[in-house]
Amino acid sequence: MKKVVIGILISGLLVGPAFAKKAPPAPPPLPSEEVIAAERAFDAFTAEHGFNAGFHEYSAPDALTFGPAPERTHDTTDAALAATPKEPPSQLRWWPARLGISSSGDLAYDLGGWTYGDNPDGGWFFTVWQKQADGSWKWLIDTRAGSGSVDALPPKQPTYTDFTPHGTSDSPGTAAGEMMAADVTLNKALTVQTATTAYNGFLVPPSIVNQEAGAPAQTLESRLPILDARPQGLAWIPEGQGVSKAGDFGYTWGHSATDNHDATIQGYYIRVWRKDGPNAADWHIIADIYHPLKPAA
Repeated sequence: MKKVVIGILISGLLVGPAFAKKAPPAPPPLPSEEVIAAERAFDAFTAEHGFNAGFHEYSAPDALTFGPAPERTHDTTDAALAATPKEPPSQLRWWPARLGISSSGDLAYDLGGWTYGDNPDGGWFFTVWQKQADGSWKWLIDTRAGSGSVDALPPKQPTYTDFTPHGTSDSPGTAAGEMMAADVTLNKALTVQTATTAYNGFLVPPSIVNQEAGAPAQTLESRLPILDARPQGLAWIPEGQGVSKAGDFGYTWGHSATDNHDATIQGYYIRVWRKDGPNAADWHIIADIYHPLKPAA
């Protein structure tokens, strides 16, 4: 009898695992996690294949690089890769530190730090990303957002994510019209008011405002001196925009000039907007990047 019992137990041990419950599959990544993964993959790709190869691979066909004037990224990378098809690995390294994304999970921005080789100085970057039809993420706008020592840059882990917008629009077209109207209203105010006054009501507590030398401001106290130093009395002219499928998140970009006839362009701006309520007046700026043009030598 013991032999029979032992045989049954051994048989059970042998076949039991075949009937054990399989672990549930891991949940799919959140859209915000996809953006973080895309940014890190972008960095890793350039580390292996080179600067221009990486910037071409991860940018949309109509992507713009602001430095400070906008340039079509593929025009630049195509020419560079034609001249040097096999690039050396890039020493430029970067990582995301903060991210915001639409509720539809198709449009996002991220802010992070960058270093170059052993250089003790680095800086911050700002990028706008869009999800493509094939599910991949490509960036639309890339620019710098500040400079400083490597020791002052944000940590490489983790990435802070803003809360998801909770505003609503009838359609992306309606949202685009509302957002551009807000952009134009702010631009008109900037023509006749100081930036500190004009931005009142457009910024929210965590809004990002950049400066050329130093870290981008992310608090009210650090934003005020940067806005106080912005140029006054200029004309501000929008040139482009994009909006999420949910109509709650978008971006605008344009330039400042000495007058409305573009007598002399003075700089370029990029703004990321978030809708925080049901009304057309509920659009707020979550990030405002401005790059003045350096006067000719």
